[in-house]
Amino acid sequence: MQMEDDAPYGMILLDQFEWREIDNEDAQAWELQAYYGTDYNKLWFETEGERADGEEEGRVELMWDRIISPWWSFQTGVRQDFGEGPSRTWADFGIQGLAPYFFEIDAALYVGEEGRTAARFSGEYNMLITQRLVLQPEIELELYGKDDPENGIGSGLSDVEVGLRLRYEIRRE
Repeated sequence: MQMEDDAPYGMILLDQFEWREIDNEDAQAWELQAYYGTDYNKLWFETEGERADGEEEGRVELMWDRIISPWWSFQTGVRQDFGEGPSRTWADFGIQGLAPYFFEIDAALYVGEEGRTAARFSGEYNMLITQRLVLQPEIELELYGKDDPENGIGSGLSDVEVGLRLRYEIRRE
């Protein structure tokens, strides 16, 4: 039997595709991740955003993912923000992995034009209620290094999102 850790494989995960009501207006939200490559090197694509009252706001990232330990990988690439105000392009440097006690962590540092910096941190945990019923708390934080009045962003802690998802896994794979 041979271990093929250099065999290519891929994944597409549409983690969020939902309708919401914000201030009595219909809104949609999405979050998609996809990658293709080997255990050691992958091309990684992520996008997330919202559409409310005819206006879209979100981000798209294209990254190279390199494994640095059995549970962690380093990611670098490009991020493009879109929405209200001018679009921003960022260089992306981050880590992603599984912390002790199975906390999934994704942390990134972004460097943009005109000396702009930003950071994003997200963490989630899967709590098995049964073998197929899973409760998943999640937190996401976004910080910015300097004010961006054209996009309505102030320096410091900009966004905090806390979520709780209950899902049923038909096929656990």
